[in-house]
Amino acid sequence: MLWNHNLYPLRTVTNTHAQLFTDSVPYVWNEKTMTKYVSSNRDKVLERMRLLLGARTYLADPKVIAIFKKQKERMGTMLDQLDTDMATHTRSSAQTTTDPVTGASTTTMVAYTAWQKQNLLTEWNTYMDTKWNDATAKHKKAMDKFVNDLDDKHCQSRSKKSTADRQFCDRLRKLQTAYAGATAFSKPW
Repeated sequence: MLWNHNLYPLRTVTNTHAQLFTDSVPYVWNEKTMTKYVSSNRDKVLERMRLLLGARTYLADPKVIAIFKKQKERMGTMLDQLDTDMATHTRSSAQTTTDPVTGASTTTMVAYTAWQKQNLLTEWNTYMDTKWNDATAKHKKAMDKFVNDLDDKHCQSRSKKSTADRQFCDRLRKLQTAYAGATAFSKPW
């Protein structure tokens, strides 16, 4: 093929990873790597804790709360309507079978059992409550653990601090103050 030599550079460019996240810290957050970064990359951990605090501030905004509430109620209404309407629709279909020997075809009607109401609205509300509680618990656990780890490792345990250490501890204190004064999570619904 004459154009095959052009395919290799195209494939190389297409399959090259985007250089969006060029810092040395992977963007995945898990307890193991974050615990390691408390010692090795404290500024990145502090940045991530500030992002968590920003998420909390965002989710406490009245406009965002109203949007969450509307979306949850809209989805619940649709699920309840589907649950109710599907129970009234029985389904039947015609199935045609052909005899392989004679070639004659016969059509039979097959009726399916109607949908049984499953209280999808109640299930939806339970699901959303569980997800909200899980998310807020994970947020609190991460903030409490890593802010305290940073404080213990870099601010409480050192008797002599460099200028960079003092600046870091000042930023950490500001974060702790903002976290203590932040609006508590409450379910929007």
